[in-house]
Amino acid sequence: MARRPAAPTPLSKKRYKKLDLKSFFPSTNSTSGSNSGPSTRESGNVVVPESEEQEELRDSEPHPVETVQNVEHQEPSSHEQDVEGIKVFNPDVHLVSDPSLRVAIDQFHPDIRDDVRMAYLVKGPTKPYGHNFPKKPNDKRVFLKNWLQQYDWLEYSVAKDAAFCFYCFLFKQKPLETHFGHDAFSKEGYRNWKNAYNGFPQHVGGPTSCEIK
Repeated sequence: MARRPAAPTPLSKKRYKKLDLKSFFPSTNSTSGSNSGPSTRESGNVVVPESEEQEELRDSEPHPVETVQNVEHQEPSSHEQDVEGIKVFNPDVHLVSDPSLRVAIDQFHPDIRDDVRMAYLVKGPTKPYGHNFPKKPNDKRVFLKNWLQQYDWLEYSVAKDAAFCFYCFLFKQKPLETHFGHDAFSKEGYRNWKNAYNGFPQHVGGPTSCEIK
């Protein structure tokens, strides 16, 4: 009668705990030129691929490059649009004698504003010495002709019966001009003949005024 082979001796708990799980994986050569990714066996970390929801969330985040592109393609501001103005200066149309009927200098394109100023400087201020200056209703005071001789910057509008400043029209700078009657002498026109003896000298102002420059 043949002898029955002996049953294998089971591993004890103590011996099982000492088993190294790394021995079940083939060893890799760290110096090899393999292009495989980083080993998860040595680090002990497991690389979990991104889920579809995570990828969608990452793609939905704003990118700095897109933000810059959006800024670059913004429409020009209202200030940039207002800067355009009249691009062609036609002396036959734009060179007007009456100061109350002129196109303001800032309505022309910046590239031709000096040309407009030069044309007006060559022409000079409007001083209608031979005009019959009218009286105001219920007032005997009128614009005096000698004022045109006394103040070289002074102009007179026949259409509006008002005084204007020639140099304020050409060189006015809104943030800097604070002397007396700047808007009155450049836009609306000055008509207070009663106080003109004080108003005209006060308008000349200090060393930063248009008349001094």
